[in-house]
Amino acid sequence: TAWFDDIRVMAENNTVSDNSFKETVIENDVFRMTFGEEIRTFAGLPEIYLLEREDFTELRWFGKGPNRLPEAFWLKLPQCTEDMELYKLGTWIRPDTCIDARNLHAVWAVRSKEYEIETWDAPLAAPYGRNLLQWKNKTDAQALYFNLYNNVWNTNFPISVGRTADSQRNNQNRRNPMYTVTEIRPDIFRIPIPFENIYTAVFLIRTDTGYLMFDTATYDSDIDQYVLPAMEQLGVTPDTMQYVVLSHSHRDHAGGLSRLMQFCPKTCILSHSAPLRESFSQYKTEDIEENKPILQDLRLILIPGHAPDCAAVLDTRSSTLLTGDCLQVYGIYGSGSWGTNITMQSAHRQALQKLRAYPVETLIASHDYHPYGNIVEGKAAVEQYY
Repeated sequence: TAWFDDIRVMAENNTVSDNSFKETVIENDVFRMTFGEEIRTFAGLPEIYLLEREDFTELRWFGKGPNRLPEAFWLKLPQCTEDMELYKLGTWIRPDTCIDARNLHAVWAVRSKEYEIETWDAPLAAPYGRNLLQWKNKTDAQALYFNLYNNVWNTNFPISVGRTADSQRNNQNRRNPMYTVTEIRPDIFRIPIPFENIYTAVFLIRTDTGYLMFDTATYDSDIDQYVLPAMEQLGVTPDTMQYVVLSHSHRDHAGGLSRLMQFCPKTCILSHSAPLRESFSQYKTEDIEENKPILQDLRLILIPGHAPDCAAVLDTRSSTLLTGDCLQVYGIYGSGSWGTNITMQSAHRQALQKLRAYPVETLIASHDYHPYGNIVEGKAAVEQYY
């Protein structure tokens, strides 16, 4: 509230009339907070989502606009209790034991008897008042602030004009830069995600009428650590996520669906697995129909064999086929556990014959399949994958 009041005063001083604010419930425990269009444009404000649970509350935002002016967003807790501790460099310490009791700290977490807060993308905590660039000693302020975002230090987000802020700054990405979102083909974005001793992949396809997500990785944490940051980076909101297509119902491709749908409850689930559709009946679901147009330029192709519900997505604009695990070739690189796994050989041979009639120039799989890897280009190379 204090933060929004500051924004309101700035808007009034700059003759911004539409400074409205409203909160709407989009799911039982998901709340969306939005601002009037004029003040949102003026201050580059995002849409804010709160996901409330019995013992924790998660905050995320989408659509953060650029702003050349210095700005910082803070989360305020009303009391800075005497028993509060900061988790710094692997140790819990009290802030008043730091040298000169400085009022700004980079932390992994903060705890007290009443709460514990983990900082995924916002490591700056100010236990004695919000002073981003003022290295003061302890003050009389009795509040704890977390710096959710600033464009002064360029630490959480790049300073940007004409693009949404990039928030893909999570601990796993810092440990291994391989796992970052890449535009592997025009309007097709690939998010590799670790799975046991290999990796799986989630894809986002951008069209003129919205986004389609292909697969949802394995765990809830995959959605939190990789998929949602990638959505934020690309400017994908729950309202623009039109479809999520599941290549099949195995856990390394569909395991994150439940967590994703908490943030995108209006997104339509496309799956050829009847049991999966039944288990997500509280959401909009549809069966996959062969060659049915989706978002104008996309087609869905059924390729049983690895599993009875296997399906691929064809982007007709670039003749690119996303296959998931539909095509196994000779098994997955780098693993002794994941050989070729086609259990329905007759159905698979028929599907491959059908597939040869489609105009595919680029094929992209979810894993590195021996001997061709995860991407092949050119009609002749693609047919070798078949």
